[in-house]
Amino acid sequence: MEEDVKVVKGFVKKLRKKVTAFQNIREWYDTYDKDRSDEIEVNEFLAMLTQLKIVVEPRLVVMIFKLFDRADVNYFRYADFEDIILERIKPNYKKIVEFER
Repeated sequence: MEEDVKVVKGFVKKLRKKVTAFQNIREWYDTYDKDRSDEIEVNEFLAMLTQLKIVVEPRLVVMIFKLFDRADVNYFRYADFEDIILERIKPNYKKIVEFER
């Protein structure tokens, strides 16, 4: 479990670095919100990862997605994404990993 926590933390760090390299995070996010619902679903999230050239084991994708999907509704909104990317909140990595195992 501790290894998964490290991997998920490392992923978020890598994602932060890549996303914050863009000048307008909202505009970048909207690129993947294909239906303009302000809801990124798993398929849109996978498109984000692919475009950023971030490779993650399939079993970890769910854990990472759940970091952003804090309401557990199978999507996340821009505010949720921005809170984590800009480090306004610190995710409970251990809780997410435990829950998804």
